[in-house]
Amino acid sequence: MALEKNLFVENLAPGQEVSLPLLVKVCSRQISSRGVPYLNLVLTDRTGSLFAKVWDSADQLKVRLAAGTVAQVQGQVQLYQGQLQMIVRWAEPVDWAEVSADDYVICSRRSLESLTLELDGILAGMTDPDYKLITQKALRHPKTGMFWSGPAAKAFHHAYQRGLLEHTVSVAKMAEMVAGHYGPVLDSSLLVSGAILHDIGKVWEFSQGPAADYTTPGRLLGHLYLGAEFLKEVASELTDFPAEKLLLLQHLLVSHHGEPNLGSPQKPKILEAIALHQLDDLDGKLNGIGAFIRQEQELNENPASPGQGPRETGQWTSYNKLLGEYFYKTPGTEKWGGDWNESQITAGPENKAPQSEVKSPADKTDPAGEFRFTDKGEFLF
Repeated sequence: MALEKNLFVENLAPGQEVSLPLLVKVCSRQISSRGVPYLNLVLTDRTGSLFAKVWDSADQLKVRLAAGTVAQVQGQVQLYQGQLQMIVRWAEPVDWAEVSADDYVICSRRSLESLTLELDGILAGMTDPDYKLITQKALRHPKTGMFWSGPAAKAFHHAYQRGLLEHTVSVAKMAEMVAGHYGPVLDSSLLVSGAILHDIGKVWEFSQGPAADYTTPGRLLGHLYLGAEFLKEVASELTDFPAEKLLLLQHLLVSHHGEPNLGSPQKPKILEAIALHQLDDLDGKLNGIGAFIRQEQELNENPASPGQGPRETGQWTSYNKLLGEYFYKTPGTEKWGGDWNESQITAGPENKAPQSEVKSPADKTDPAGEFRFTDKGEFLF
């Protein structure tokens, strides 16, 4: 029988003494200025993440709080620099067989079916048969199954299950609009293909499972290089794929971070690459900052301590260390959170992607099939 979870991260408030099961996403041993070991933790469930610290018995608890495990955690919730954190006093590991995994996996609020349907429509709108073919081939390649369920990042933006697909669809949708706005100045199919495939390397950059972390290839090579190499492999499986088109598409992947200090081996050197970099940066920052502001608003709605009313912090957030800025809470930000009207998303009469294995680009009108799902919601290639 699964351990029933009655308290979630979203329900926590400053001053609470709690005991609840949480997934350990990060457990890092540190040494204080006094030479005493302590632990920095990130604890999560499906409603959010919580930073935590262990000051006492750090070495003893580190064994119990290994990343990727669920633990019954006891401690006090506090407010530190405008954000909730927990001071952990004790923890006991819980067997995965005793919990419901759905309680611990943060997931996109958009359904797999909705995102796939929208991506299907974007693919159908591509006019260049070569870019369309390599994009379809890459998406349903046996090596890219994690694309449909994995995170887009470890932290900050789309850092949750199916976040990679959500981010990809968002960037690709914007790429369609930008290509339409600039007309013949941009190669629409190149830009849209690059938008769909720009983060495909994250399939190998992150490990599988609820506590996704960087893999060894991810740390040593990064997703830009991994993605570009994968496209080379995909192109080799197609007959006579144009070398120049592959080169341009690879350039979009390796340059989409914009600057070397941000991880790009090359700066964007064609218009489509410049556009992709800006769109990727826009979507990531809006998601990350929007979620940060929304989290602060939810925190403000929680009582400062039991029996008290909401905290009053005004229209400004606390200081965001990563971005080095405070943010103003405009009315629209309270709507952040992925509450989409999915019923309005349609595929259109011909928005279908090939289901059968593509062996050659010779037939540019490959037989169409649909994305399909099992009764468990798993994607079928």
